[in-house]
Amino acid sequence: MKLPKDPRYKMIEFILCHQKELKKYSKDKEAVIDKTIIPNPKEWLRMVEVLKTKLSIEQIEILRVRYMHNESYIKTSRRLHISERTYINLLTDIRRMAYMIAIELGLVSVIRDS
Repeated sequence: MKLPKDPRYKMIEFILCHQKELKKYSKDKEAVIDKTIIPNPKEWLRMVEVLKTKLSIEQIEILRVRYMHNESYIKTSRRLHISERTYINLLTDIRRMAYMIAIELGLVSVIRDS
């Protein structure tokens, strides 16, 4: 499955990068982080929590250091004793899983409005 080149997919990347800040808005109808409006922050946080239950220990670590600490893939792959290709494959799987969960939760629609 190729990753979508779609603004809705970019929102998932944004959520993964800003999940800590998003927690401050969990009871609000929308959040504004870095001039980006995020509707339903509670549901986006739910997507992250569901995602974490579906990942391996290595993937959870990659999720943490990539999106919350911005650690380089070279440093992470060496620390986890995995190849850079394995790191990239695991990260791609994380992104795909997050996208599928967002679809399942109704945060992202696969049918575009005309």
